[in-house]
Amino acid sequence: DFCHGYVDPDGIIVKSYQPDCFRVVKELHGIYEIHFLSGPLPNLPLCTVTQIYPHGDTWPESGDTRVNAVIMNVDTYKMLYVTGDGYGDRLDRYAMFRCTWLHD
Repeated sequence: DFCHGYVDPDGIIVKSYQPDCFRVVKELHGIYEIHFLSGPLPNLPLCTVTQIYPHGDTWPESGDTRVNAVIMNVDTYKMLYVTGDGYGDRLDRYAMFRCTWLHD
């Protein structure tokens, strides 16, 4: 199974690619917690997250690979990630994630 979503800087779900699989809690500036609604999952999920820059249909002429999202922790109930700027400081940003897991 999987859970895949798109989250805005305020922690609001922009798009859920599998309905009702998660909810978001914005913990602190730039830190978001994804709660799996079917948790606990049968085993530890494999997760990825990336920042979406910029949001919308515009294509920038430049970007910075340091501006990204990083998973801070993951367990069978939730995933915690942080988004930031090009200097390594936390910053509220759009991000997309995907978590997959197997059933026993």
